[in-house]
Amino acid sequence: MRAPRPLAAAAASWNDPRFLRHLAGAEGADRPVATLGEAVARAIGARSRIVRLSSETAAKQRRRHPDIRPEDYARVQRILDEGELFREDTRAIIGFAKESGVLWRAVLKVANSGDEIYLVTLHRSKPRNLRRARNRALHIGGE
Repeated sequence: MRAPRPLAAAAASWNDPRFLRHLAGAEGADRPVATLGEAVARAIGARSRIVRLSSETAAKQRRRHPDIRPEDYARVQRILDEGELFREDTRAIIGFAKESGVLWRAVLKVANSGDEIYLVTLHRSKPRNLRRARNRALHIGGE
């Protein structure tokens, strides 16, 4: 296991009151949730390494995945650091990691010509989704 990056540790403060307000829809600014490693950022042509959660995605997550708790967002960094990562197309990363017997999936997208990276979704997944990624997407990191 790699040592956490200082920026990642600061970004993934899921219990920070501002982050909790953001998840609840009370704060509109994008919030950092993780950082990409240099090799992964290069693989998708990203100039930024900070992964952000937009207020729109936070609202979508509340609607579509109400079971996701604030502390689950710390999994994004663990998926990026320890999971299997795939480039689905030139602007998207799909990451999978298993924790306590549960497979988690995070999807990131690159926007604004690589200047911004956003978390698109975080949720529990099924093994068939990991198999599909292994068969159809370019493996760019992890196992």
